[in-house]
Amino acid sequence: MNKKEKVLGLFHNNLNCAQSVLFIYGESLGIDGNTSKAVACGFGGGIGMTQQICGAITGAIMVLGAKYFDGNNIAESKNNVYEKTKDLLNRFKEKNDSINCIDLIGTDISTDEGVKIAYEKNLFNLKCKKCLADVCDALDKLI
Repeated sequence: MNKKEKVLGLFHNNLNCAQSVLFIYGESLGIDGNTSKAVACGFGGGIGMTQQICGAITGAIMVLGAKYFDGNNIAESKNNVYEKTKDLLNRFKEKNDSINCIDLIGTDISTDEGVKIAYEKNLFNLKCKKCLADVCDALDKLI
């Protein structure tokens, strides 16, 4: 099973998008699974269910930071992480036109009614899985 398949599996087992990405990709970077789940928890639903930037993307940005930040070379490694982050965002936007959860899902999941609509239309399965897959594809090219 590849990383993308593992990420999608975790997402369907009650982890949010950010947790799923950081958990799977973080394993190879030496990040403990419980730490991944804890650190990424608040980024689900577009950061705390506010539907801002997609949780899959924020999880991927954490992976890029963990992979490329070097505390012995702060300025240069920050710039490297910034460039890789921009590349990730551009790759994602090429496929999805937006990086914001509300645009990607198409309904306001910060409300009970919006969550009901999302479940009725199977949006978490249809839309979020595509976003997760697109993020994994981009990450696989960047790391």
